[in-house]
Amino acid sequence: MNKLIQYYKKQKYLSLFIAVFSLIALGMGFYMGIKNSNLLQSNLIYYSSNISSFPFIYIIFHLFILFFLIFSTFLILGLALFLIVIFIELFIIGFISGAFFRVFSLSGFFFSILYIILLHVPFIFIVLIIFKKCLYLFRQIGGRIFYKKENDKQILRVLKTCGVFIIILLIYEVFIYFFGGYILKVFHFLL
Repeated sequence: MNKLIQYYKKQKYLSLFIAVFSLIALGMGFYMGIKNSNLLQSNLIYYSSNISSFPFIYIIFHLFILFFLIFSTFLILGLALFLIVIFIELFIIGFISGAFFRVFSLSGFFFSILYIILLHVPFIFIVLIIFKKCLYLFRQIGGRIFYKKENDKQILRVLKTCGVFIIILLIYEVFIYFFGGYILKVFHFLL
């Protein structure tokens, strides 16, 4: 536990930035979801009654985003793209929460929380972990370029760790593809 506290003391500005960034994205999404839910009311009712399966494209899309972000880290562009992806995902979470809250009131808000925990939280969690690993990777590559340090083993270790998290995400996405609709149907009584 002490190592974890020391780690966050070192990374407190990064953690504070991510927390403020997350709150802004969630707040904007929630506001836009409440404001625009009248336009989406019929779509939300249709979607909530037909939750039997999830499109396979989500798996491909999430994997494409992760691979693109990791490989674009070598070009410095990936670090900014990570923040954009995190902002968009958190905005979507806020929007879903606000829209379900506006259309179905408090029960819709609870259903949206279950939906978000099931579909969005694992992806964001893995993106945040890979973001921190890519920051470390960026520092190692910078050290190799500017200071002529030989750190191939550390770079390879970070890439292997990112690969393990991508495999974990792939397993989870396949699980959600087959069983996510059934899990949400169990909680459909909230709507």
